[in-house]
Amino acid sequence: MDSRIRTSSFAFVILFVGASLFCDVVAASDTTAVSYCFSYTADGLAATNNHSNHYAHLGLVQAGVTLNTSGLGWWQGGSFYANAFAAYGGTPSSDFIGDRQIVSNIEAGEYYGLYELSYQHRFESGLMLAGGLLDLNSDFFVSDNASFFINSAFGIGSNLSLNHSPAIYPVTGLGLMGGFAFSPKFSVKAGVYDGVPEIAASGWHGFNMSLSAADGVLSIAEAQYTFLKDQNLLLQAKVGGCYQNSRLDDLGRQSLWSTYGTVDYSSNLSDAIPGWMEAFAQLGASRPGHVELDGYIGAGATWVNPLGDNLDGAELGAAYAAAIPSMSGLLNERVVELSARVPVYRAFCLQCDYQYVNNPNFGTLDYSNAHVLIVRLQVEL
Repeated sequence: MDSRIRTSSFAFVILFVGASLFCDVVAASDTTAVSYCFSYTADGLAATNNHSNHYAHLGLVQAGVTLNTSGLGWWQGGSFYANAFAAYGGTPSSDFIGDRQIVSNIEAGEYYGLYELSYQHRFESGLMLAGGLLDLNSDFFVSDNASFFINSAFGIGSNLSLNHSPAIYPVTGLGLMGGFAFSPKFSVKAGVYDGVPEIAASGWHGFNMSLSAADGVLSIAEAQYTFLKDQNLLLQAKVGGCYQNSRLDDLGRQSLWSTYGTVDYSSNLSDAIPGWMEAFAQLGASRPGHVELDGYIGAGATWVNPLGDNLDGAELGAAYAAAIPSMSGLLNERVVELSARVPVYRAFCLQCDYQYVNNPNFGTLDYSNAHVLIVRLQVEL
């Protein structure tokens, strides 16, 4: 299985990268009938803990296609989307680091299949509806300014990902969601998802469209308000909450709720300093009691284009995350991440990342604090 996945992954890379060098990839727009997207991410990872050195490599290939009903001349406002993926490589957080927040956001072991398959419709009134095989994290508990960082905690707060069983990477599930924009500044959205998406041990992920009464549902809602937005400044806040009535036997919890909030801030620097700053803050809390985490805190900042036009697209950043366990006697799992990314050629980017993991798995394992170095190659078309 391992060799087949790697062979398929690299075949995808050669095909799409080769095509990008000789022709333009169709970009999505309101009028494009058919558009495509492709990404390849590869991590080389080295970690030191317990006076031992460990190494791993990880990879993720994703390819998607969007059919725009307006561009195809069918009807206005609709779009069909499909996205397939193939993940391969090691599982360093599970194997030798021991952290619960996962140092690499592409870690999944050997896993491949259909990731998303959905239909979305936008109405002139500002209403949007979507349904199908969905990734909850595409729409909820997302900080745009945190997406630069590699640790999984900055993709979705740990109180939601660890306490619940959300339909997120690498296992999505059936869902319905909708949103409404009351104004350019204020919007709301809500969704209902499969409470316990089916998880295969490894290999083929399948379509994962099964439902059962025992799984229950995970319901989530979020409001977004943009306080300031112009060419030089952005301040945006989101608050949300979710409720899950599934029975999760591993922790014996039921009827679980969580709340969260994010703030994104972007601003140009002074005339004497090139580029601009992007900062974020994340906060999450869950119902006390039979949960793994009581809360989560995350924050960070990046300096975009620190060399100006001499290296357009470069970024430097630092971030911090803390997962706060609910059981007394356990220690907060903390992560400090320092990262730098530079464009290499066209769609190629190289990112060098350092993470210090303090109290992995809340200090309950034999693993000591870890120093982790990740070198990431990313191709996006």
